[in-house]
Amino acid sequence: MCALEKTHALEGHGAEAVLDALLAGRPESGACITCSFQAEDVVVLHLLRERVPDVPVLFLDTGYHFAETYEYRDRMTQEWSLNLVCTSRENNRTAGIGVWNSLSRVTHEVLPTAQGRALDEIS
Repeated sequence: MCALEKTHALEGHGAEAVLDALLAGRPESGACITCSFQAEDVVVLHLLRERVPDVPVLFLDTGYHFAETYEYRDRMTQEWSLNLVCTSRENNRTAGIGVWNSLSRVTHEVLPTAQGRALDEIS
C-alpha cells in the first residue's frame, strides 16, 4: 500500500485512532510535535502526551507572539511538565532566519524534506 493509500485509509477515523496508527511500530523517541499553543495544537498535544508522555514539544519563537501566548505556553509547560524545546529570536537572527525568509525556507526546504521522510517511512 502506498503512502497516499495509507493516508486515505485513515480518513473517517477518530483522532486517537489516527495517532495510534501513526505511532504504531515506531520508537517513542522518534516522535515530536510542533505547537504554537493555539486551541487545536493543545488538543493534539494532549492526545499525543497520553501515548508519549515526554514527547518533545517544539515551539518556534518568531518574536511576534502575543504576550498571552507566551504566558499560556509557560503555564502549560509547568502544569503538564512539558518537554519544551524553544528556538530563540536571538538564535534565529544569528542564523539569518527572520519571519519572511524563514517562512520561505520552511515552505520550500523544510516541509518537503520532512514530508518526504514521513512518506518514505510509511510506504
